[in-house]
Amino acid sequence: MSATSKSTATLRLARAGDVEQLALIERDAFSDPWPESAFREFLDRAHARCSVAVDAHDRAIGYCVMLVM
Repeated sequence: MSATSKSTATLRLARAGDVEQLALIERDAFSDPWPESAFREFLDRAHARCSVAVDAHDRAIGYCVMLVM
């Protein structure tokens, strides 16, 4: 990164439109990845939270899934 460029990320709750990108990140990161359907299910569960880190273009670059017990 050059001294003049700045990279920032914003955290927000994941939305249905993020699922495809989240599954892509998952496939790149893990040998036994969760399918897209798992992310969709997390979005519908009352006891689950899925936060997503997005770049300046609101594109998912990372995520965190939390289960509330």
